[in-house]
Amino acid sequence: MLCLYHTIIFCLFFNVGIRTTGENKLALFAVESDTLARNSPVIIHKDTISFPTGFRWNRTGPTGGYWQENSIDDHIFRPFFENVEEYSLLVYNRSGMLIYKSSDIHKGWDGYFNNGNLATQGVYIWKASGTFKNGRLFNKTGDVTFVY
Repeated sequence: MLCLYHTIIFCLFFNVGIRTTGENKLALFAVESDTLARNSPVIIHKDTISFPTGFRWNRTGPTGGYWQENSIDDHIFRPFFENVEEYSLLVYNRSGMLIYKSSDIHKGWDGYFNNGNLATQGVYIWKASGTFKNGRLFNKTGDVTFVY
């Protein structure tokens, strides 16, 4: 049921179909009959951001942390996201010292800090905050294990 509220209440009743169109995406469409659907689906994007629990050293040196969309790379600690508008990532060592920060969602931590010093293997604390495209805020914290 679709209801539009203005001066009066106007409701439309129709069958709705849902199908996946890719990772974390759904298409919502009106079904005109049992076998015919409209050609213009409404894409519903899911607001999401998540982080891996570990990553490993690339064995070649600092990369700057930049990564490519749809790449499978476990050498950079970076978010998996959809519909993020603004973003900030902070990484701390066990002593609570800030060792990495970025406001570029396409730049993650490659395991280096202070102009090219390789971090030791271990557990690091991270905090990410920002805004999704719909204006909803997010604040996430966690830990990541860095291994050689």
